[in-house]
Amino acid sequence: MPLLGNAYFAILVKGTIIMNGFTKTLMPDASTLPWVGRRDAVKARPDHRTSQSFLGILLSTAIVLYITLFVVNGALPQLEIFLTRGHIPITANSFQVLVLLMAGLVLFRRRLRNNPLMLATMLLAFYVVVDFFLLSAFTNYSFSDLKVSMGSYLIPLVIIGFALSTPIIVRSEAVVALVMVLFVACFCVSVLQFVTNTPVVATESLDNSFTIPSFIFGGKVRAFSLFQSGLHAGIFYCLTAAFGTSLCFKSGRQKVFGYIIVVMSAFGCYATLTRLTILGFLACVATVILIHLKSTRKLVPFVPLVWALMGALLVAQGYYASGQASGMGIGNTSSLESRLMEWRYYTVQYLGETPGQLAFGTGTSPWREVGSANMPATAAPVSIDNGYIEMLLNSGIVGLLLVVFFSWRVWSVLSRKALKFGSDFVIATAAIFSVLPFFSSINDLLPQIFIMALLGLICDDGKLASAS
Repeated sequence: MPLLGNAYFAILVKGTIIMNGFTKTLMPDASTLPWVGRRDAVKARPDHRTSQSFLGILLSTAIVLYITLFVVNGALPQLEIFLTRGHIPITANSFQVLVLLMAGLVLFRRRLRNNPLMLATMLLAFYVVVDFFLLSAFTNYSFSDLKVSMGSYLIPLVIIGFALSTPIIVRSEAVVALVMVLFVACFCVSVLQFVTNTPVVATESLDNSFTIPSFIFGGKVRAFSLFQSGLHAGIFYCLTAAFGTSLCFKSGRQKVFGYIIVVMSAFGCYATLTRLTILGFLACVATVILIHLKSTRKLVPFVPLVWALMGALLVAQGYYASGQASGMGIGNTSSLESRLMEWRYYTVQYLGETPGQLAFGTGTSPWREVGSANMPATAAPVSIDNGYIEMLLNSGIVGLLLVVFFSWRVWSVLSRKALKFGSDFVIATAAIFSVLPFFSSINDLLPQIFIMALLGLICDDGKLASAS
């Protein structure tokens, strides 16, 4: 690992110290823990504390912290590589751990939370089971291959849907504090990568179970920071940009902090050298402005349709600009042209399938680099780079329609909550989620955005049900 990696870990140590001060009150007085709402805080006061309420608080905190590992998806692998000299003993993106934590919380709290997405979640879960058995019966894919195939987005979406039934109570202020600590740490690493034009941190593990793909663009290092790619870093900066923009509508120091966060996020997006994140940055900022302006609030429910249309226009522009790629800078269109060839290839392949495969898919999972560990047989031969085509290949037209329905239900609840209660972080998560149709037009489906939406949905107990 480069020597500059030590700077990254110094940042993490400082962030850990801050978070330690943030959560140290857990042991002496659980009622002061900011993850916990008033109802559970009363139960957890010293004179009323029970082992059950204490474990419930601990599980709630663990769930929130673990969810953030899916957002900043390269932080834990980088730390493991540093500590073990190149190995990754713990898989950071395992949803099984999250399921166990949620199940434990339900058992200790002995109740479920009102979930406005339960119908959509149950429909999607039922389809996953049916599709799994169909693919098992009519293909030669193994159980592990199908697990990887479904785990690219279907299983995570089902888990996210059921997570809303978990009786976790989270204050948005606590989530903001955690996200801001991570934001500062990630921004510092991005600056180092951009200025030194070196990765600074590790780009792969010894067993290739963790790799950073395409981190060089035009002779420059994409500032992927503590994420698994420059795109994932840019998506995180889009979220913080939306949060900063919402703060800009406040007054005093909050407004100043908002402008600072927006400027830092803009640099973070640019440093990734990924045009999709730069466009996503502009879209998120515009969405937040629409939410805050009284004259445009009625248009907010239709914002995802606008970004879907913008994605279609971008694809159309790629057809017209085909063959006009020039230079090696950020304005080069060669990557869009290669995507057009990929889309033609997979469209022809999909249309040539049997009626059953058209309806239920072939189980094809996203492409992986040659040499990646545990390469599944379902992996696409070349990149798909289109969320809609990916869903058609993986789960068919039925799966595509169910995911669109599920996503629209998530947006309906999240946007109503943002409009009704005006929490800056919830507004930010609504903004980034509204841009998902645009991202999916020229990239694989991104579960990271659903995780961000989940954070917004579980913030502030009681508001979720009211928003539905």
